Amino acid sequence: MIYDIPATATGLPAHVDNTFMPTNVTGAQQTISVMNSVIGYFGPCPPNPPTHTYQFTIYALDIATLPGLTAQSKANEGLANVVIHSIANASFTGDYTTPATTP
Repeated sequence: MIYDIPATATGLPAHVDNTFMPTNVTGAQQTISVMNSVIGYFGPCPPNPPTHTYQFTIYALDIATLPGLTAQSKANEGLANVVIHSIANASFTGDYTTPATTP
C-alpha cells in the first residue's frame, strides 16, 4: 500500500522504489506488503497460476497525511486508517495470466 501521495500527483512511475519513503514519489510512504517481507508493491504473483484477478483501489481522504503509520506498519493497518478518513474511492480490476513458457 502506498499512501500520502500528494494531491497534485497525476500518476505514479512504472517502478516505485520498494522502500518506506520512495524517492521517486516525493512525500509518499509505503507499508509492508501482504507477503511480510517486501515494502510496497512487488507485482503480480498469482497464487494459483495461470490466471489471478487483482483489484486496485484509490481513495480520496479528508486529511493530507495518514497518522500513526510507521516503517513497520502492514497494509491492513494502513487500510483500516484509510477507511476512517475516506471521502471517495474508485476501483478497477484486472486479470494477470502467467505467460506460457516456450519448450
